[in-house]
Amino acid sequence: MDHYSRLADALLEAGIRPLVTLYHWDLPQALEDRGGWPNRDLAGFFADYAGILAKHLGDRITIWAPFNMPWTFCYLGYGVGVHAPGKSDYGQFLKAIHTVALAQAEAQRSIKAVASRAEVGSAYGMAPAYPKTESEADRAAAARYHAMNNVFFLHAPTHGEYRKAFALGTPYEAMGFKSGDEKLLKAPRLGGLSLLHAENCLGRKRKGPIGTKQLRN
Repeated sequence: MDHYSRLADALLEAGIRPLVTLYHWDLPQALEDRGGWPNRDLAGFFADYAGILAKHLGDRITIWAPFNMPWTFCYLGYGVGVHAPGKSDYGQFLKAIHTVALAQAEAQRSIKAVASRAEVGSAYGMAPAYPKTESEADRAAAARYHAMNNVFFLHAPTHGEYRKAFALGTPYEAMGFKSGDEKLLKAPRLGGLSLLHAENCLGRKRKGPIGTKQLRN
């Protein structure tokens, strides 16, 4: 903590306004051993962590981002296994995205509780989606891609619900959704958003729970 306190002071002295990202794909191994992001308990742990940092740094740092590209680390880490922790399990992916969405809102509340001036948003990866053809099925697939990949974690805190991103309906039970979670998902106010644009994508209908095949261009 002393290191980051000194770093914040040095940045401010240099005329640089610091923006803090609390999580950039670096989950401690001890928490991964407890199940990682599919473990709902991590939402509470993360909120505690956010509150501690804000308590010590919130007098000088006013812009906070709980996560960097949450959909990306959930899908690549638990859905297809190309990033750490290298798991390819659709059920684990579903639980992870719900835990992270809860953690996002809980972290905002923890930060605002001890640093009222704080602006809390997040950094979201965005990739415009276009239908492969003009067919109704491909247009619907592109819309689901947008709902899942682009605004899934942005819609949840602003509306307290998930966008319609699944061809077969939102799998609330498989995600571990509990009664009252719609209130926990909703954050009081988002601020300081960062949007990262890495690619454009074409969407085409396919079989499966999400029902969209991503075609990069």
